[in-house]
Amino acid sequence: METGVYLSTDSGATWVFKGLSNENGVSCLAIDSSGYIYAGTGNDGIFRIPGRTTPVELISFSAVVNRYNVELSWITATELNNSGFEILRFTQNNDGIWERIGFVEGKGTTTESTAYNYEDKDLNSGSYNYRLKQIDYDGSYTYYNLQETIEISRQFNFKLEQNYPNPFNPTTTINYTIPEDGIVTLKVFDVLGNEVRHLISGEQKTGSHQVKFNAEGLSSGMYFCILNFKGINKENYNSTMKMTIMK
Repeated sequence: METGVYLSTDSGATWVFKGLSNENGVSCLAIDSSGYIYAGTGNDGIFRIPGRTTPVELISFSAVVNRYNVELSWITATELNNSGFEILRFTQNNDGIWERIGFVEGKGTTTESTAYNYEDKDLNSGSYNYRLKQIDYDGSYTYYNLQETIEISRQFNFKLEQNYPNPFNPTTTINYTIPEDGIVTLKVFDVLGNEVRHLISGEQKTGSHQVKFNAEGLSSGMYFCILNFKGINKENYNSTMKMTIMK
């Protein structure tokens, strides 16, 4: 084997001669993210040699928003030793952290075009960025960034809806909506102000919620359902609804 600089892209199974020899007195090597090899010599300075070729040729990378879901799609023209793609998400106001949310297996080595997709589901309101981390079998990787910022908007108002059915015996359904994450309490009182049921107490996510109320053991008559909500912004909301039990 000729003495010089060699490069392997398959964990050492095969090696490709990239140039230089002992006559140049190579003393150190480095490779950058673009695949160029830098060889430092004692006699002739520093050489830059085209090294590792890009293992995946990406044709496109796009996103489509469907309500609170983001469908990511990308197409490759060719692949070389492609283990797969990590899907990374950056959420604004999340301390600048790229979060790994999934992995899609690659096709290894192929000269055929391949389409991939991944769905990021049930997102909260906010701004999101995405990128792919394409990983080779030898552990080396390349990033591909989605050029656009994705905006998700969940606009909910605080609302306690009329229970259904009403009048009822003995069960009814109560629906309500909260505008942000926060603490919810839902209680039922009689006409004298006595608490007769404690239905909900705890943290809940933004959006619509539903609870079943079983009035077994309570007498016929009018009752009041009171919804209290305290959001992450410390705002307090209250709403009262009349219900009638008819036995």
